[in-house]
Amino acid sequence: MRYEVKFLPEIGWAVFVGVLAFVAQVASSTDFATVVEDPWAWVGSLGAGAGRVALALVATELRRRFLG
Repeated sequence: MRYEVKFLPEIGWAVFVGVLAFVAQVASSTDFATVVEDPWAWVGSLGAGAGRVALALVATELRRRFLG
């Protein structure tokens, strides 16, 4: 069994995780306007989405090498 990375679903999941990370930041803040205007909140959210895709690619490669 071999998993092939599908580009559009991976991008979709990256966007979903990024939005979820941003919503978590807003929910944990007492001042909504501060979070929305903070560029680091956006960078963190984009990083979470990109990290999700990177981890999926690493997991796929590890599975391919060690499980065949």
